[in-house]
Amino acid sequence: MSSLPVTSLTPMMRQYLEVKAQHPDALLMYRMGDFFEMFFEDARQAAPILEVQLTARHRGSENEAPMCGVPHHALEGYLGKLLAAGLKVAICDQVEDPAQAKGLVKREVTRVVTPGTVSDPGLLDGKEESFLAGLVWDRESGAGAFLDLSTGTFFVRRWRTPEEAVEDLALLRPREVLFHSERGEEGFPMEITEWAERECPCRTPLAGDRLFEPQRAGELLLRQFGAGTLRGFGLEEGEPAVKAAAAALAYAQETQRNGLAHVRGIAVREAGDRLILDASTLANLEVFASQRASAAGTGRRRSTLLAVLDRTVTAPGGRTLREWLRRPLVDPKEIAARHQAVGMLAADNPRRERLRERLARMADPERLVARAVLGTLTPREAAALRDALAEAPAILDDLAALTASDPGAAPLLERLGETDPLPELYAELARTLEAVPAPNLQEGGVIAAGVDPDLDRYRSLTRDSKRHILALEVRERERTGISSLKIRYNKVFGYYLEVTRANQERVPADYIRKQTLV
Repeated sequence: MSSLPVTSLTPMMRQYLEVKAQHPDALLMYRMGDFFEMFFEDARQAAPILEVQLTARHRGSENEAPMCGVPHHALEGYLGKLLAAGLKVAICDQVEDPAQAKGLVKREVTRVVTPGTVSDPGLLDGKEESFLAGLVWDRESGAGAFLDLSTGTFFVRRWRTPEEAVEDLALLRPREVLFHSERGEEGFPMEITEWAERECPCRTPLAGDRLFEPQRAGELLLRQFGAGTLRGFGLEEGEPAVKAAAAALAYAQETQRNGLAHVRGIAVREAGDRLILDASTLANLEVFASQRASAAGTGRRRSTLLAVLDRTVTAPGGRTLREWLRRPLVDPKEIAARHQAVGMLAADNPRRERLRERLARMADPERLVARAVLGTLTPREAAALRDALAEAPAILDDLAALTASDPGAAPLLERLGETDPLPELYAELARTLEAVPAPNLQEGGVIAAGVDPDLDRYRSLTRDSKRHILALEVRERERTGISSLKIRYNKVFGYYLEVTRANQERVPADYIRKQTLV
């Protein structure tokens, strides 16, 4: 933060400091024209991480302000470096057109990005979850809530000992941990805080007015899920798991400036639901990472059980397989049902290969829908969602044909075949979007021709402006009877009508005189 007196700062720098004061624990990226700038301590911290030069505004004066910046169009790439370093970033953007602004351009923080609330596919591993963890410890027991904002996955775990908590944290590896306690991290057992210090660079204490009382925590969850009671989710109002879930949900809503409509429920994962494999067991069995390859080497993933089994062609499929290996089934009926589904697919090679080809053409609908809800979906991503929906009917037809030969033999596949392909949404996206839209809204070329007559007319004006100007010139000559009337252009007036002095009596009353030449 600046130590300069406020009166010596420019209006722009005073605006910057006002916004920064509202986000003291985040690095503030402040939009100035075509760049996002950082100042003072934020700039000193960010410059070496982003590998950009640290300069200064008003260098040599009493108002000197260390600064660094990145191009606005390359923001997401630089964000990834800051998040990888465990930093939180507040994005302060211009919320009015600088050309229309009277005085200082209005700016607001449009989102706060943290390691645990990332949804941009470019900053995520498609086949891995990205968890934000809310932790609560109450005397001798505690709970953790795990939210993957990129998919809407939300579940809680109850813990009887600190060791159980550490095992879960090591297994799920959240990218960010929230400590919900009046004393912050100090209110938690040493085993938990030591794990967090060692393994999780982004840790946020929630204290003071950010703490949830039992009743308020329950009310938040009930509003989110549109439910009348939490018992249907396996939760009791007032228990630590409810406070942990409320902390994670509220923090995500606050940072995203969004109600998170895609988070529609919560699960309670009990120890008896699946086979318990702790982090040490998974490491010794080399399920996800090889002990023989270097931590930075690609062989760390290749020489694993996951690598042997993973033939998935979609990101959601990869995440599902990872979850199956992390939490194997224990119920014989569930195991048999999964075997039946796999067996039926294995027995029909041509149909299975067709399904794989169609699935491979789908992007990641789960994460695309989440980005749509968060308001961060790009035009290209909307087209990817459209193309995924286009494959859905054929995939469902193949599943129906596969199970029709032996009804009841593979209930898992039959349930998959009941998925709603959302034909109305597909039709709207197909009607509205260009086949290959621009990567962002600023470039145009997103909405297809014929959707909006006004847009079509404006496009025609920009693409064929010379023809439109000549047509206007002809119309004005015919309307005024001035055969020598011309449309000209200069940098002072832009386009204007030129009429000779001999024809000035014929000039219509709706013309505005800009200049008279002698």
